[in-house]
Amino acid sequence: MAVEEDYSTDFDSVNDTSSIQNNDKKKANRITQGAAIAGGITGLVIAGPVLAIVGAAGAAVVASQNKGMAGKIARASGDVVVTAGDSAKHFDEKHHVVDKTKVVAGKVVDTTVPVVQKTGNMVQRWFQKK
Repeated sequence: MAVEEDYSTDFDSVNDTSSIQNNDKKKANRITQGAAIAGGITGLVIAGPVLAIVGAAGAAVVASQNKGMAGKIARASGDVVVTAGDSAKHFDEKHHVVDKTKVVAGKVVDTTVPVVQKTGNMVQRWFQKK
């Protein structure tokens, strides 16, 4: 079963600021930013960092200004990115993934640095003997 959302209403009156409420502007901006992220990731995967920048800029423009099918697709992809970001933020708030990752990364660095230093000292001594 296909689900289709109407992505035209938030953007149809973007230029008429008197008729847009603040929440609609924020939602439109978030969807445009999400479209830019989706375009950037797509460009990066396809051809690297230069096309990532072009894809991000292009997707943002299409999402915010195109009222046709391309604009709807860009806004839909932006909405998916925004929803995924919101879900990830909610998941992190509930499970503290970022904080736990920081702690583990700190422990890895704390245990790795002395080993690397010791190894470097051993290599240096070995070269000094030669």
